[in-house]
Amino acid sequence: MSVNNDQWVAGGFGRLGGICPLVCLGDLGVGLHALAGFGGNRFTLRTSARLDSVLWLGAERTVGLYPAVGASAYFLFPVGAFAEFCERTRLKGCGGTYFGFEIGGGLRLWQAFLEAVAGTGQLPAVTVTAGVTLPLWELFGCDPTSDGRGRPGFLVIGHHGSPNDSAENTIPSLAAAMRAGANAVEPDLCVTQDDVLVLWHDCDPDDPIALARESGAEGFLYVPDVPPIGSSFRRPVNQLTLSELREHFGYSKLGDARDSSAEIPTLAEFLDWARGEARLKAAYLDLKLAPSEMGHLTPLVSELSADDSLAHMRFVLLSTHTEVVASLEAERRRLDVDSPRVAYDSEEPGALDVTLSESLRDMSIGLTPARTWSGLKQEVAESVRARDAGHVDTVMVWTIDRETELAELLYYSVDGIITNDAALLHRMWRATIE
Repeated sequence: MSVNNDQWVAGGFGRLGGICPLVCLGDLGVGLHALAGFGGNRFTLRTSARLDSVLWLGAERTVGLYPAVGASAYFLFPVGAFAEFCERTRLKGCGGTYFGFEIGGGLRLWQAFLEAVAGTGQLPAVTVTAGVTLPLWELFGCDPTSDGRGRPGFLVIGHHGSPNDSAENTIPSLAAAMRAGANAVEPDLCVTQDDVLVLWHDCDPDDPIALARESGAEGFLYVPDVPPIGSSFRRPVNQLTLSELREHFGYSKLGDARDSSAEIPTLAEFLDWARGEARLKAAYLDLKLAPSEMGHLTPLVSELSADDSLAHMRFVLLSTHTEVVASLEAERRRLDVDSPRVAYDSEEPGALDVTLSESLRDMSIGLTPARTWSGLKQEVAESVRARDAGHVDTVMVWTIDRETELAELLYYSVDGIITNDAALLHRMWRATIE
């Protein structure tokens, strides 16, 4: 949608990009644009041929700036009472065809864009456009294929346990996930000021995601219950002792008082629970710690690998920070242990490239705003092919609850899925192997 002089304009474009990414500055592309205008005394049609070059701000290619130049043809057709006036008076300038050049640029953010283009001659002085781009293979549904084989060792991974039934990251929530059919869980870890690892998602209560979760944006049965703004205890977890965290943080149903039974567990308490769960095959520990807190994480590798009472299960340490991943993997290799494994928790396209560059064997691919569903499927299929070729060992995807999406991921033979609906995923997985 555009604002084009005094008109609202709708249209579309096709772009061929990546023409010479190795020798050109940025992602050079050519495109054909068409905009139809309405809302004034004229119906307008503007067609353009344009050359642009996206300058990506970072290797993730999610944010970019682009200059653009082009040539345009501008067709004007009078409508309504103005058309009657033009016909009666036979005035020139009521309609016609005009040609000119355009120059401008814009901002890309994932698949969305905002741009402004100035025109010469009789073209509109400025056209401001906001829109969304989609790769052609997404528009035409060119999904990758698979042999659809079932995986007996598939992991049904409870996201924070079972947050639709109990307060997330608590022992009751983890137990509820197991009862629903999960054979693995994914708790989150933060560290307190007195060096205790705890199961808690939002290490900073004022982080934008934390604020959304505190307002119930995820739709779970419970929300994180934190001190009000202005409280001296509304601080990051690493600035609170364990006793302070448990006293002032917890969980409640939205609008209700804090549930005193939903206590924040420590990692040690989680491990005590896991020792008694013979059906628990794996735990994906989502490390919310920053690279500056690495001193709390590397000892975790030796602690988990040396505990024979946990030999019935495998641990995978997840982090979105490549520095953390590299340090943990180096420690794992130094100790020469198979568990815990380390995986880069990929929030943006390029999961396989990072996994291979860091010499990791396990993958964690998330459905986030940085990925479309079609884009995720392409990445998953590519990663499964890499697994089948022996380049990686496992491919796990998060966080998926829709039945239609779960079905496609099972078709692609992934090794595990993190979900808030373990019962549904368990039933669907069993149908693939029976």
